Amino acid sequence: VCVIVCVCLWVFCFVCLLLYTTAPLPFLSPSSILTEKKESLVNHTPLTKPPLQVFLATNSEYSYTNVVMNYLFEGAPMMKPGGSWRDFFDLIIVSAAKPKFFDEGTTLREVDLKTGRLILGQYTGTQIAGRVLAGGSSAIASELLGCRGNDVLYCGDSIFGDVLKSKKMRGWNTLLVVPELKFELDAFRQAVPAMVHLRNLEYMLAETFRSLTAATPSQARPDVSDLKLHMEKTVSRIDSHHGTVLGGLFRCNSRETHFSMQMCRYADLYAATCVNLINYPLFYEYHSNDGALPHEHLLHAAPLASGHASPHHHLAPQHSISHPAAAHRLLHPSAALAPHHDSHSPSPAPAAAP
Repeated sequence: VCVIVCVCLWVFCFVCLLLYTTAPLPFLSPSSILTEKKESLVNHTPLTKPPLQVFLATNSEYSYTNVVMNYLFEGAPMMKPGGSWRDFFDLIIVSAAKPKFFDEGTTLREVDLKTGRLILGQYTGTQIAGRVLAGGSSAIASELLGCRGNDVLYCGDSIFGDVLKSKKMRGWNTLLVVPELKFELDAFRQAVPAMVHLRNLEYMLAETFRSLTAATPSQARPDVSDLKLHMEKTVSRIDSHHGTVLGGLFRCNSRETHFSMQMCRYADLYAATCVNLINYPLFYEYHSNDGALPHEHLLHAAPLASGHASPHHHLAPQHSISHPAAAHRLLHPSAALAPHHDSHSPSPAPAAAP
């Protein structure tokens, strides 16, 4: 009986796979899969102005990439008659196998544009105009483009596979694409009153303990249970704007999430889409406000007189009181690109769409 059931199940799976690969699936057209507005994507063509070079490195195979890119670039304002989406890129690499692409990589091969299959043998040429390559590595891409290190601004939507690896292995400038940023900004605007209230409660909690010293007996410990309960309710109000299941992407309560800390460490810039780059000239330099350390917050709040040290400033709490400048970059949602504290990106250089 078990053998018969297994055989029937195998036949059923085989028939389903056969129907899936042969039957037309109109509901899987590019327009039904892509959620980004097509008009905003084709307008990124000003990035192709010389001396800027643009390259595409994707893990997708050429058959999939060609269908998607044809749809995105259909009707592009700078498309020449009889031209192709490939004309907008100086280098095209498919089947990149990231994050391995940023390390040893794979064998570089050329794609036959007529059949979509890989040409037998390793590609060793230097002519990349009008060609589509498969595999390779970031070192080969840098050599073909004639740029390396800080000359490259790499755009990707994976914190590990794109941003972290390209930053650590190649020293490229990085732009992290975070599509959820649009929702986060809307949720942040709605949660601003509750966040201000939470910071006031944190300040009240800090002030309650500020006057205590080492000589204070344990019996004199203040009762802050009601204050903490009020803080928990305020945090729940903030989380409700981001959803009741997963919460916010960048903050958990009033603290940064692990994703947010990784983004601030490895991404020089972040935006909802790399199309935001067209809002800036090619020579633009991105800088951000210097982030102050906890002990620097205390110095800004209450400067110490020379020769007089206060015992209340020996410890710098990292989470109890937040200086208003700490949320400076978050309070400017109108900015198309948000630079980090460690961002010293030069003018945008070759960028790769994710």
